[in-house]
Amino acid sequence: MKVKLHYKSISEVVGIDDAGLITLLDELEQRQLNIVCDKFIVDQIQLRDMGQAIDSNMLLPEALLSLLQSEAEPSFEIFIAAVNEGEYVAELRMEQANRTVKLRAPDAVLLSFISRQPIFIDEQLMNFQSVPYQGHSKSMALPINTLSAKMIRKSLKKAIEEENYELASQLRDELNSRKNERS
Repeated sequence: MKVKLHYKSISEVVGIDDAGLITLLDELEQRQLNIVCDKFIVDQIQLRDMGQAIDSNMLLPEALLSLLQSEAEPSFEIFIAAVNEGEYVAELRMEQANRTVKLRAPDAVLLSFISRQPIFIDEQLMNFQSVPYQGHSKSMALPINTLSAKMIRKSLKKAIEEENYELASQLRDELNSRKNERS
C-alpha cells in the first residue's frame, strides 16, 4: 500500500546556512515526513509559495512540466521510494509509458508543488521514517538516516561539545554503518 502526501511547509535549518527542511503530511495530517534539502530548493519553493510577482511559466521546471503535460499521456506519479546514504530517493513514474526516472526527493517536492500532484510513499517506509505531526511545534524530529554525512559530522561534533554522549554514539554508529555499506 502507499500513502498520499501533500506539501505543508518549508523552513531553513537553524545553524546551517545551506540547508532547509521540507515537511510533508499524510492525508489525515497525523504524521509528517521531513526532507532535508539544499538552499536552492528552499529558494525555489519559497519563490512560488509566497506568490511573488514572477511569470513562473518562464521558469525551467514549469516549462518542462508544460512539455510533459503536452504529451499524449500526461499522467505521472511522484513516489518516494527509498532512503540512500542520507537522502530520500524519489521516482517519477510514467505508468502508460512503463517508464520510471529517479530524482532527488526535494526536486520531486518542487515538481509536486508546481504540478499540484500528490506525492506517494510506501506505507512501510512512511511508518518507519515519519513522526507524529504536531501542528505548532517549534522543533522537528529527523531520522538520522536522512541526514547527509556532512550534517551528521556537524551534529556529532556538537553532541560531543554538549557532552550528549548517547546522541554522539548514535551519530557515530550511523556514520560507521554507511562506511561499512560501501565496503
